[in-house]
Amino acid sequence: MTFMIAALIIVAALFALNWRVAHAANTTSIAAALPQFLQLALQPAYFFRAGIPALSGAALVLLTWGMGALKIMDYTDAQMYKKNVGLDFNLLQAVQNNWLPYWAWVTGAGLLAGIGVWTIGFWWYKKRLQWSGASVVDAQRLRRIYVLSEAWVLIAVVSYTLLSTLRYDNINAAWIGDHGASTALIGTAYFFSLYVSYFAVTAAFPVRRGRALFWFFFFPLLPSYFDLLSIVARLHD
Repeated sequence: MTFMIAALIIVAALFALNWRVAHAANTTSIAAALPQFLQLALQPAYFFRAGIPALSGAALVLLTWGMGALKIMDYTDAQMYKKNVGLDFNLLQAVQNNWLPYWAWVTGAGLLAGIGVWTIGFWWYKKRLQWSGASVVDAQRLRRIYVLSEAWVLIAVVSYTLLSTLRYDNINAAWIGDHGASTALIGTAYFFSLYVSYFAVTAAFPVRRGRALFWFFFFPLLPSYFDLLSIVARLHD
């Protein structure tokens, strides 16, 4: 919990810094001297104002697949949480008891989820852009912004899980051993991706900032809020 609170405070500070950069007509940035990869994380307003990096078709497909795998990892973590607090649990025993089936599950099901990201996720991203005031949306720019805003989440969660693979016998042991640190990491990384996404779309598209703040930051948080209320309510039944 301490880790998550500290991480959210850092993200909030970065949000405030980028808000100032986004509203400045001309500004120099401390992130200007950093590699582009760190600029993307620390100051996405500055990063995307300079232009959207080109991505090859293979890189775009690979990152989309990674986003699908990330959704499966998120689902699996949610199931592990339910198991360890005594709620309804719906996950194959083989997946929770051995790393090889777990990674096969993540990569295989992640491929199907990635197809959903490509067909539905990109469409939904475009609709939110239009509702935020962008009348004309280039599909290639949209896809690049979408996958880049999720890249840090993908790197953080996959790296953490790979380390857990070396430290623990299976995903269940990892979850118990870290006392829910994986949930805190995924939640914080998700919050971080919303922060990057908001400043990406406001820098790259002619949107109204108030609308974009709702559709790309607050609205995606609603399911997490209702999931938390549901878990708390069921724990007190």
